[in-house]
Amino acid sequence: GTVTAGKASGADTQLTQSEIGLLMAQIKKCWNLLPSQISSGVTAELVVTLNQDGSVSGKPKVVSADSSDIGAQIAQSAQRAVLECQPYKLPPAKYAQWNQLDLVMDPAGQ
Repeated sequence: GTVTAGKASGADTQLTQSEIGLLMAQIKKCWNLLPSQISSGVTAELVVTLNQDGSVSGKPKVVSADSSDIGAQIAQSAQRAVLECQPYKLPPAKYAQWNQLDLVMDPAGQ
């Protein structure tokens, strides 16, 4: 799936495209989806809080997901992927920009 980090107004927009790309690639490796989920057209938005070592602090929070069963499945699988792929390799000097990320998880990007 496709993962996008940040919103136009978020602090994490200060990460370079390369840094965001590496983060997305890392999460994508752990995101296991069924064919029906990939073609569903449903996305999920998570807020992920990270520690300075790149580990996830707590459970990623689902802030937006379709109310259908498949929407719930996609959101849960996105949460699992974020947790399974930690720690994330992000620049320590930019911790203030990536300590909390908004991730839009789109299965159609598989």
